[in-house]
Amino acid sequence: MGTLKHHASRRMCEFKFIMPTLIHYLEHIFLIKNNGYIYDIKSGRIKIMDKFIDSYKPTSQEMWDEIIKKASIKEHFYLFQHFKMKKIKNPSLFEEELKKKCDEYKPIYINDNDFNSENLYKILIDFNNNQQKIYKETGIKIFIRLKMTESDSLITNINSRSDKYIKKIVLNFIEAWTLFLNEEIKQKNYSDDEDNSGSIKNTFAQISFLTEQKNRIIKN
Repeated sequence: MGTLKHHASRRMCEFKFIMPTLIHYLEHIFLIKNNGYIYDIKSGRIKIMDKFIDSYKPTSQEMWDEIIKKASIKEHFYLFQHFKMKKIKNPSLFEEELKKKCDEYKPIYINDNDFNSENLYKILIDFNNNQQKIYKETGIKIFIRLKMTESDSLITNINSRSDKYIKKIVLNFIEAWTLFLNEEIKQKNYSDDEDNSGSIKNTFAQISFLTEQKNRIIKN
């Protein structure tokens, strides 16, 4: 049986700000369309650039060094563009900001148990609490919801004939999100603005979508 832990560890380091948690990693793969990931019908597994993501080997120290080096180069480019656009001419501030960003890139080690539904739910709770603390001082109320693109995202390809390991992870992901969203409704933590992604209408729609996917995966 394969494992996603090595691929997840690498991607979460490489794309730290896109995938700050394991939930975001799974969300990116299964819910974001045109992300480079492909469902292989024959094997029922997921691959990117012709490599199955559950077949990645442990990342060596040399590879970690290379990943972090590339991330640092990327941060240097983005920060330089930002300073240029804002017309900020302060070399010492630039170096300080760059160091701060680059220091955030460190090896990440995901374990197989991290993919269980209980842990994924805990990740959602912790992420939500952290975000609420960040935005509390601004007076802005935020609502943590799924980032969904279109209905034909990768999750819609998963079915009862899919690889058992991949299928189990998807079902754990669905269970964690469903529990979280139902708790949000129970606690009345939703927006009255229907155009807000955190509206009760959108929250129910996401629960409905997840339930539909779960039932389809189990029955098909």
